[in-house]
Amino acid sequence: MGIVVERQGGVVRVGLDRPERLNALDLPAMRGLGVVLDRLAVDRAVRCVVLAGRGRAFCAGADLAAADPATPVGLREEMMAAANHVVRRLTTLPTPVLAAVDGGALGVGASLALACDLVVASSRSYFVLPFLSVGLMPDGGASVTAAASMGRARAMRAALLGERISAGEAAEVGLIAEACDASTFEARVRELATRIAQGPRAATALTKQAVNAATLPDLDAALRREAEGQTTLMGTADFREGVAAFAQRRAPTFTD
Repeated sequence: MGIVVERQGGVVRVGLDRPERLNALDLPAMRGLGVVLDRLAVDRAVRCVVLAGRGRAFCAGADLAAADPATPVGLREEMMAAANHVVRRLTTLPTPVLAAVDGGALGVGASLALACDLVVASSRSYFVLPFLSVGLMPDGGASVTAAASMGRARAMRAALLGERISAGEAAEVGLIAEACDASTFEARVRELATRIAQGPRAATALTKQAVNAATLPDLDAALRREAEGQTTLMGTADFREGVAAFAQRRAPTFTD
């Protein structure tokens, strides 16, 4: 299913394992990630979860095949539901989730990272919300998590222009918690995960709950808006043109 789980004490590393696709998530992988997180949510031995990607990218987003205009509407809606379940689980898991971003985090890959409690990125990493380039809107909660992290103006710029945000800039504007040199990245992830895992479980859980309640009170509403919007947009000529242009490696010509 493209998901690998490794345990070391109270730290569980959940790895996106489709390196040949830059860890792009198809429906089975997204569902599989949701199942893993569901299990971790009720496992009291878990004290910190690390979400990471294998290979050159954290996650390149949704596998384009899952968003292909030829894909039945029902399957697209299932993909949206699966992604939204993962985001809800990341934000409600009683243990903190640390996103270890090494390489690109694009589209819903960026959304999943931003739904985590701490995002640590290596210096070679970057974040992109490229949804408009294929005629879609941000999803996976990014319409609210990006704004909650770095403010409305910067989030709107990222969403409307699809700009590539380097790890260093992401840390400067508050999109992520920390950027570090690639050579020390894994050691820093282990250090932070171990420190979290050694903390008081109940107090940590309530702290996460309180901060998310204060900063992401409209997450459920945002996920519903995004799902409704994407369903509408996936039926447009602009979406079909965006996907065709991406496949043909050319600039799209939107007409809607």
